[in-house]
Amino acid sequence: MFDSALLFVHLITASIWIGGYFAVIVVTRITRRSLPRADQIVFFRHLGQIWGGIASIALGLAIITGVTMLIRAGWPTGSTLAVVVAGAIVLATAVGVRQARMLGRQRRESLADPSDEKLSSGVRTGAKRAIVLRGLIGVLTLLLVGVGSAIVS
Repeated sequence: MFDSALLFVHLITASIWIGGYFAVIVVTRITRRSLPRADQIVFFRHLGQIWGGIASIALGLAIITGVTMLIRAGWPTGSTLAVVVAGAIVLATAVGVRQARMLGRQRRESLADPSDEKLSSGVRTGAKRAIVLRGLIGVLTLLLVGVGSAIVS
């Protein structure tokens, strides 16, 4: 019964993490095309505050339940790789949260002073880095799903 409950929580929280990742990509594209820049800044600040908590809890529970299942299964081949990849996701996500906060602040400052080319350039550079980091988080997430699938098959 415990193993079933553990698997249930793991599947739900992993689904929230992965589904949320892709939902944020879709929401970002739509928002960038349909809202004025000032409204985008406000929207993403609120999205980050709400989604950040939900995603953090989901990722944390997915990792805790995943590691618990690996331990209960006798630490099968691939377990260490799964834990390393999960750790990389946590690290990349933490960097992403910090980066998003800094970029949001820069965007607000740039909106207040659009003539500051140095600030505008910093925003563009930060936005490009954010895209790369989000891609890395996605690749690591898919890698973890692949490693987990290999472990259980």
